[in-house]
Amino acid sequence: IQLLTPIAPMLAHPIHSLEQVAKIMTTDNGRSQPMTMEWKYDGVRCQGHFDGTTMKLFSRHMLETTYQYPDAAQAILDARRNGQVKSFIIDAEIVGVEEGGEDGQDYRLLPFQDLSRRKKKNDNGQGVRVKVFCFDLMYLDGISYIHESLHVRQAIMRECFRETIDFAHVSSQLLSTYDESKICTFLEQAVEKGAEGLMLKLLGSWNIQEGPESSEDKVPALLDNDDQASTSITTTTTTV
Repeated sequence: IQLLTPIAPMLAHPIHSLEQVAKIMTTDNGRSQPMTMEWKYDGVRCQGHFDGTTMKLFSRHMLETTYQYPDAAQAILDARRNGQVKSFIIDAEIVGVEEGGEDGQDYRLLPFQDLSRRKKKNDNGQGVRVKVFCFDLMYLDGISYIHESLHVRQAIMRECFRETIDFAHVSSQLLSTYDESKICTFLEQAVEKGAEGLMLKLLGSWNIQEGPESSEDKVPALLDNDDQASTSITTTTTTV
């Protein structure tokens, strides 16, 4: 792992039923594997790197996008807790938002189509305002955390980055055992607030892929509702 060099991301593939989610959560000996449920945002994947001097953003295709979202890069830097974070690699989603309320803390998530209207270059946020939703941390202050569990990585992420008007931690909920009612309720909440669906992730470690198409250590999946594509569940499972 190297700062300012993008890591091949975990990607999602489709599944077609909640029964498949139950199967993924069940081990060969019948024991249940806990998962975390996260909102699936309708935005742009963003891997943020900072080496103490230079801040860079990379897309899911590992292309640099710092020039396209300078306001997102600044939002990530501003979210660092004072004196705690000198260098890092995080995984996040850049989402278009429409603010509301007098303090701007209330906002509505915008669809990707709105975000795509931003200029290709030199957009300082005067067009569509963006908010960064962070869901993983792989590196911090000289230490790689890719072999730590997702639970540990997210705990460190929340400890070292604070929520601001332009930066937030992913909305999530722990799923200790398969619970269809709990999944559907959280999914309804996500979609109602403008999210695309849910991400379900096993609490394993991050295994670096040889490339974006390699999924030997991961079984990511997407569950679509036949009538409404926005009502979906994406599961990203990792092995320790």
